[in-house]
Formats: sequence, structure tokens, C-alpha cells
Amino acid sequence: MTLKLLHGEYVDACRAKGETAMGYDRFCKTYQRHVLVIGAASRVGHKAGQTVEVDWSGKTMQLSDPVTGQATRVYLFVATLPFSRYSFVEPTLDMK
Repeated sequence: MTLKLLHGEYVDACRAKGETAMGYDRFCKTYQRHVLVIGAASRVGHKAGQTVEVDWSGKTMQLSDPVTGQATRVYLFVATLPFSRYSFVEPTLDMK
């Protein structure tokens, strides 16, 4: 969940009630204050080189052969080092 999505849901709820919604900047500042007051912020500490997070990207892509023009579906494998936020992405033909 991102603040942009949360703001979108908030705007939709305000429209449904017929109320005026806050702008995105004000919403973010208000949300930040709220998180600090209730103590909801928690950070996960990562040590350099200790862990790697891996997953498949949610969306698939098409790879086109330049000679034949045939399109093949490719899946994106993603690995991220959480401390440095460096990412590695590799397209694969299957999820095996």
C-alpha cells in the first residue's frame, strides 16, 4: 500500500459522502503526524549483505523475436538487497 493509493481511497470516500477532500501534500503531512502520534511506524533493520529478497514481478512482458516477429511471454525475476536497495531483474521464459 502506498500513500498515493491510500490518498486515492480517501478521495473516493470523500466523494461518496459529498465532502471536500484534502490535497495529496496535506494528506501526506497529516498521515505522517498521525503515524507518529499513534506509534505505528516501525522500521525493519537490515544488515548489509545478510539477506536478499526475491520474488516474481506481478506483470508479464512480451519479448519479440526481431527475425520472425513472434512474441513470447516473459516473466520478471526480481532480487533486491534490502540494505542498499540494489535490485537485479532478469526476464525468464517460465517461473521454474
